[in-house]
Amino acid sequence: MSRHMSRRMSRHMSKRMQQRENHHGFVLLAVLVVVAAAILVATGGIFAARATTMNARAAASEQQLRDAALDGVAMAADRIASHRREILRGASPTLDTALFTRGEGLSRIEVTLEALASGEFFESESAKLDFNTASDAALDSLGGEASDEQALLADAMRAARPLASIDGAIALVGEADRARVLASLLGSLRNSNAPDGAASRDGATPALITLLTAHAREALIDNDGGPRLDLLNAFGAGENDAESQGAVASTRSLAALRAFDDTEITALEQAVKEAQDPADDSAIARELLSRGVSDTRVGEVLAACTLHVGELAPARLDVVRADERVLAAYEGLGADAASRIIDLRDTLDQQERQGVSWLLTRRVLTTEEFGMVAGRLTHRSTAWRIRVAARLVPDNSDALDAAELTTDSSKELARGPLALFDAIVDVSTTSPRLVYLRDVTLLDTARSLARVAAETSTSKSVEKDDPLLEAAQSSEFDDAQESQSATENLSTTMDFVPDLQPATLPNPLDAARTPTRSRSKATGRDVPGG
Repeated sequence: MSRHMSRRMSRHMSKRMQQRENHHGFVLLAVLVVVAAAILVATGGIFAARATTMNARAAASEQQLRDAALDGVAMAADRIASHRREILRGASPTLDTALFTRGEGLSRIEVTLEALASGEFFESESAKLDFNTASDAALDSLGGEASDEQALLADAMRAARPLASIDGAIALVGEADRARVLASLLGSLRNSNAPDGAASRDGATPALITLLTAHAREALIDNDGGPRLDLLNAFGAGENDAESQGAVASTRSLAALRAFDDTEITALEQAVKEAQDPADDSAIARELLSRGVSDTRVGEVLAACTLHVGELAPARLDVVRADERVLAAYEGLGADAASRIIDLRDTLDQQERQGVSWLLTRRVLTTEEFGMVAGRLTHRSTAWRIRVAARLVPDNSDALDAAELTTDSSKELARGPLALFDAIVDVSTTSPRLVYLRDVTLLDTARSLARVAAETSTSKSVEKDDPLLEAAQSSEFDDAQESQSATENLSTTMDFVPDLQPATLPNPLDAARTPTRSRSKATGRDVPGG
């Protein structure tokens, strides 16, 4: 019996020891789970903190780039304005493309001027056809034999006139058609973020934004920046008008008339009597020519007088810089005159470039033709489109051997992150004004999205056997899509269209500050500053 009890006690002890070991194992497992969970939580916290830090640094870097680019716009505007006197006499802006460098080491930012769609660093807005005032016949002539996409875009734009900007017109087209009409609006734009800065693909058709504008206005100032003589007020035609400047202005106008001889005064007075609404300074040229005033003198009087009231007149065409297509489409010129202008304008001397009378002296237009169009032509532009880029330059970029940069990725690495702005600077007033500002940093991203949308649309259309969209799969369509290097018109962009009141631009040495901005109709991105 004692042996039996001993066995029972032995089994009981073994069982308790087994239970004790199981309990210890469970506790150890629980401890391990808790420790592992703590490690995971700590690791997640570390990664989250790192991600937050990286995002904060990226946001700060992006903000610095945008601020630097905006400062570059302000600096470029100031430098363009420093040449205002020459510009008013017909010159084009000339600036060093390298604007400034900010910071050093890993935070060094280079701010430069970039080439625009035309390949130029400055585009004269007056050298483009004013879309809002151009006749349908002129727009049709400019388009030539328009494709279905061009016709679709043109119809949408006409229905929406007046437009605030041309390059934002893609928003007027249905989403399904936007990818197809990009080529008509933007053409083969230069890829500003490409390693070599070249166009992504050459195209025979100029981008519409290089031919059309919504920002051109004729400032009623002479070649020295002074106000043109208001003939309506000078001869009393405007003395009962609410905008008349009264007796003081009339006295000044009478004093200004002393600069003209009797024949010229008679011609100017007759032009006032025959003035129509809308006003057209071509009447001044016709009256002067009919009285035998010399061709050169007609140009000088046109530059000094006007039948318009106020500070601005409708856009006039800059014949010295306009594309041949624009010249040919312009009412009163035509293809023959356009070809002649293109052949002659590079041979003009400095004096001839200060007016439009060379169109007569060089026999581009007859006396009758010149008299019908002279008041709608100009030799200059006071509004210039520019593109400013700010790039973060890696610290080792200077040490990189150009021979080693054999791949696009290595070249892009050397260039660093980018901030890009398009702007139009107006120097008609003594202080430069921004009449247009757009963030175009994500040009290539938007282009890629448009291409993907086009490919998706094409793949769906093939399933439905749609002949029109099947044609979009052709190599011509692929080439047109591949040529897009910018899409200022998508949701990554923002328009800035302020009023016409003079405003001083911010000091480029201060923090970036810009005037109050308004968004475009499409969803836009806020521009920091101000």
